[in-house]
Amino acid sequence: TCLMDSEGRYKAACKRIIRERYTTLYKNMGVAIEENKDRVDYYTLLELDTLGGKLYGQEFVDWFKANEKGKDFLFRLAHETGVILLPGKGFDTVHASVRVSLANLTHHEYEL
Repeated sequence: TCLMDSEGRYKAACKRIIRERYTTLYKNMGVAIEENKDRVDYYTLLELDTLGGKLYGQEFVDWFKANEKGKDFLFRLAHETGVILLPGKGFDTVHASVRVSLANLTHHEYEL
């Protein structure tokens, strides 16, 4: 029974770590966290035009959409920083988006 998490401690610790990473990521992007009790947090989906609008305004959103910058963003981010994100396509979104895993990096890496 020592390998079984019958008291749920391991599960609770994992949830806490992943939610801390979620909070750190959004805090360091300068974006308020939207509360959602159904959010799992293992991945977070960033809609790039929505995020850009919150940070830089509607003019940025219009430029981003008109120039289809979603894919460019992924490649530039990887090239300049070494951060690799997955496209959000196929995860119930119609806008340019990226999927961030909150389970694979250390807490510090979500601060960058």
